[in-house]
Amino acid sequence: MLTHHALWTALDRLAEDHGLSPSALAKKAGLDPTTFNPSKRFGRDGKPRWPTTESLSKVLQATDTRPEHFLQQAAEAMAEPPPPPQPILPLVSQDQARNGLDAAGNTPNGTQDAIAFPDLRDPDAWALEIHGDACLPAYRDGDRLILSPNATARRGDRVVIYTRDKSLVMGELTRTTATRMVVQPFGAGSTDQAIDQTDIAWSARILWASQ
Repeated sequence: MLTHHALWTALDRLAEDHGLSPSALAKKAGLDPTTFNPSKRFGRDGKPRWPTTESLSKVLQATDTRPEHFLQQAAEAMAEPPPPPQPILPLVSQDQARNGLDAAGNTPNGTQDAIAFPDLRDPDAWALEIHGDACLPAYRDGDRLILSPNATARRGDRVVIYTRDKSLVMGELTRTTATRMVVQPFGAGSTDQAIDQTDIAWSARILWASQ
């Protein structure tokens, strides 16, 4: 029986055989470019998502690949050692982020909710769930953001900043210096907000969002 890992590995190798990325492979097959992205391979609850038979059919046709060749690649992937388990990240609401994190931005040990997330290399990463419409149009109510406190944030990156007066600022980083961070908060009509480094309790870069 084909496994989730083997099927996606076969798709990745098919893309490599044609000098393509997963996104370029999807586009070549007439699909949405994000169809085969790693973030689409698991649901928001951490359950595996499988490529559809329609998408597989279109890929095989677009690349002139025989089905038996594709299945052989999947069989070879099944014979390999299984991938490491997905990291389990604590899931925190915006209210908890304002009141339940320590000064370094670490989630409390008693956090009960959690989600699985693949291909993550930051042991301190955690997930933030959006509540309300304040972040529209960037993020909607119920979206989940994967935050990395250790990732370097550069101009244009999306970040979350928690200030010492318990304000949670979320937006696009427009400038950072040794003395302050300048962010354009999410939300229509927002203007740049400068925050002194001395006023920042912690900050994290947004790596991914479930949208």
